[in-house]
Amino acid sequence: MSALQFNFSILQQMMRLLETAVFQSPLILMLIFTCLAGHFSLATAADIYGYRFENTTVQGLDETVSATATGSDNAFGIFLNEASLLQLNGSTTASSQDGTGYGVYLHNNCVLFNLGSIAGESTAGEVNGVYLGASSAFTNTGSISGTSSAGDAFGAQVWISSGATNSGTITGTSTSGFAYGVSLASAATLTNTGSISGTSFVESGYGAMLDTQSSATNSGTITGTSTIGSAYGISLGDQSTFINSGTLAASGDKAYGADLSSLSTLTNTGVITATSDSLTAYGVNLNTLATVINSGTVAASSTSYFSRGAHVDFSSTLTNTGMITSTSITRPAFGVVLDNDSKVINSGTVAAVSTKDGAAGAITSGLSTLTSTGTITATGDYVAYGVQLEKGSTFTNSGLVTATSPRAATGVYITNPSGVTSSNTFINTGSINAQGGTKSQAILARTHSSVYLDTGTRILNGSVSGQNGLADLIIRSDSDLGFTLDGNWKSVTHSGSGIWSLNGDSSASASTLTLNAGSKTTMFSGSRLTSATMDMNSGASLNFVPNSLVTVTGTATLNGAITVDPFADRLGSATLLTAGTLNTGADYSAFFTGNPNFAVNVTTTTGAGGSVSVSTAFAPQDDAPSLASTTILSSSQAFAGVAQSRNLGLLADMGDSDEDREIMVASIGSLDGLLNPRKEETPWGIYLQPVYSFGSRNGDASSKGYNYGMYGLEAGIDRRIGDDWVVGAMAGYGSSHMDFTGSDWVANDNEDQRLYTAGAYVGYRAGDWTFADTLSVTYADHKSKRKASATDTATAKYESWLIANEFLAVYHWSPAENWLVTPRAGVNVTHLHRPGFSESGSINALTYQTLDQFFSEGLVAVNVQRTFMKDDLAVTPYAGLGAVHSLTGNDITVKQYLTTTSAEVTTKNDDSRFTGELGMTFSAGSTKVTLGYAGEYSASSDSHSVFGQMRWEF
Repeated sequence: MSALQFNFSILQQMMRLLETAVFQSPLILMLIFTCLAGHFSLATAADIYGYRFENTTVQGLDETVSATATGSDNAFGIFLNEASLLQLNGSTTASSQDGTGYGVYLHNNCVLFNLGSIAGESTAGEVNGVYLGASSAFTNTGSISGTSSAGDAFGAQVWISSGATNSGTITGTSTSGFAYGVSLASAATLTNTGSISGTSFVESGYGAMLDTQSSATNSGTITGTSTIGSAYGISLGDQSTFINSGTLAASGDKAYGADLSSLSTLTNTGVITATSDSLTAYGVNLNTLATVINSGTVAASSTSYFSRGAHVDFSSTLTNTGMITSTSITRPAFGVVLDNDSKVINSGTVAAVSTKDGAAGAITSGLSTLTSTGTITATGDYVAYGVQLEKGSTFTNSGLVTATSPRAATGVYITNPSGVTSSNTFINTGSINAQGGTKSQAILARTHSSVYLDTGTRILNGSVSGQNGLADLIIRSDSDLGFTLDGNWKSVTHSGSGIWSLNGDSSASASTLTLNAGSKTTMFSGSRLTSATMDMNSGASLNFVPNSLVTVTGTATLNGAITVDPFADRLGSATLLTAGTLNTGADYSAFFTGNPNFAVNVTTTTGAGGSVSVSTAFAPQDDAPSLASTTILSSSQAFAGVAQSRNLGLLADMGDSDEDREIMVASIGSLDGLLNPRKEETPWGIYLQPVYSFGSRNGDASSKGYNYGMYGLEAGIDRRIGDDWVVGAMAGYGSSHMDFTGSDWVANDNEDQRLYTAGAYVGYRAGDWTFADTLSVTYADHKSKRKASATDTATAKYESWLIANEFLAVYHWSPAENWLVTPRAGVNVTHLHRPGFSESGSINALTYQTLDQFFSEGLVAVNVQRTFMKDDLAVTPYAGLGAVHSLTGNDITVKQYLTTTSAEVTTKNDDSRFTGELGMTFSAGSTKVTLGYAGEYSASSDSHSVFGQMRWEF
């Protein structure tokens, strides 16, 4: 048997027989073992070994193994060579004074399974808990440590093409040298589900370090720590790969959660943190052509210096769908920093917070590109920049950018260092919010740049500002957009089809102002815009609120439409536009926006010193609440008409015992139903009637109309008294919606109403005549919405009351069996009370005077019905025609107030209308059901209703 084939189990048996003290010494014992194995040829006199194995498999080593070397000698706890395999259940310690300590050393295709404890120690030299030579592997479920006072410490070194798997604990600790939890050489691999840490007090501490083309996967914890040196959670060499779903942490004087070299790749779904007390902290640091894909969390925090959630440099790429944060206390914090043609794609969250200094959510520099559909925020005590753009870079935003500071906050800050003229580009379809205590700027363009505000742009707070006249502002939004424009711009161009509104505190200048075809621009009161030249192309519109002003120092060419939107506080005369020379084209026009509450006159003077001016006055054309009151009147009469119809039906039946006459005759009214009488043996009756009605009033460019729909429910109870009298009570609820019609201006005006009604009715029968009277009270609450200017809406909540009395006399004539003809005449009297109220939500909000008005009208009508009997079922179709005429006039006049100005407005209502109805009643026993239609028609309006009614007698 050769020395390399020495059987370790036989040696164990021999050692048990050696009971002398000399063989109890591990050093002497190891010397005897190595002599027996014949291995002196593989080691020098300076190497001390606990155990050595060559081409050997050891399935369970439960012993405590140690090797101690003095001076500069190296110590090997266990040495594995030439395809050996060891499962370690016990513990192994290698300690050297000034040399290298190896807990376990694997050489040439060896394999280690550690379930126990492995330690490498050195006072001044390098230590390795485990050292994997070429093409070796270890799996650790126990503990591995490397500890050195003055030298470098490796928890584990994994050499070329070797692999390590850890679910236990691996630590590398050095007092004054470098410390590595795990170090991987070229093409080595690491899989960690346990804990790995590298801690140095003076030099750098690496949780893991990967050399060229190595790779690692972590779902456990990897930590790098240094007290006064740099700390790396992981350092990736060229073309290396790291996948993290666990925790990666660095804490040191300078800290890197992950540091990536050329062409390396990091994919993170876990947590990466970097914490520094005195210098910079980097969550992830990307160098040449490196790539990070983050859907987890990356966080950098520094107490006394800068912090960067991510630093992306030299053509590297970061894709973030997770969260990247940067926090600093006394110095600035940067969420993401891009430089030198790098790229960041963000659909997650990037945030920077500095409690005592400035913060920037992102800095994009050196021809780099930032694209964000997510959220970027900066919160700083001194200043806050959501995104800073410089040195020819590009930022495309369709997400949210927020900057917050008690001092100055800028959402997007576009600048260049002194002497740099590279043009920056900002394209926005997202939202920008700048909240500064003393200054808030959504966008500040200080240098050569192009700012594009495209469809979807929302300026939530802060101005859009130019400096130095070097930036171009291009508004291409097809959605409405409003903000404060200030500062000095190279050019301002509006090309989108959405309305661009300049807030009243706008004051800006530009070399050129261009309004292209299809653009709509509004100048709010107080806004100022100055330009050397102005071109307004055909199809463009420029809307002025008086007291806004465009000043063109050179030539203004107008070929679009100028419109005027008057406001309550800007009545009288005002100049809207002045020019050194004013030219108008064939498509130029100047007119009033169509607000029906104002009278406006626009004057244009062309040539040298030309101008556009306007005069405005309060002159309301209609009164929407009065139109709403007419529908309340109709609805109140409808509810009363239901009870009146029932009253008449009961009276008609009381005078005739013929069962063919059980079906009453319908009354006239816009919502009147056909209600059935009870039999004589049932003195009490109740009814329930749901109703749906709709109607319209004609509107045109000069007066409002409406379309409305109402649904309601009425219930009642009554009793017959003797042979000639009926008394009853009723209550109802209705809900309606009105949409106003007429000009385009009122297209979105509307009102919602809720009605509550209650009343009593009485009827008397005298031969072929019946007399019925109904008294009702109706309360209505209203919610209205009215376009008050081109850009805002006035709303109001108000109420109204009605007291109404309806009297009707009916004659009953039966020309043939089962036929009934009933001519009738009556008078309706109503008092309408609407307390005064005021609108809100617009400077053009109106106040309406209290309305108290009586209405009276007379009616004549005739109804015809025919009853058919089938066993116990009676079926009665019916039809009716009538006419109603006002006795006192139906027009309503109300005074409106606009600030200190007032005017009376009269709403014209038709005094005469015609009525018609059709229906069918089914009666069986004590239950009656009616389905019907009723309508009213006049010169300017009509109303229609369909209804169903059920009555039960008891």
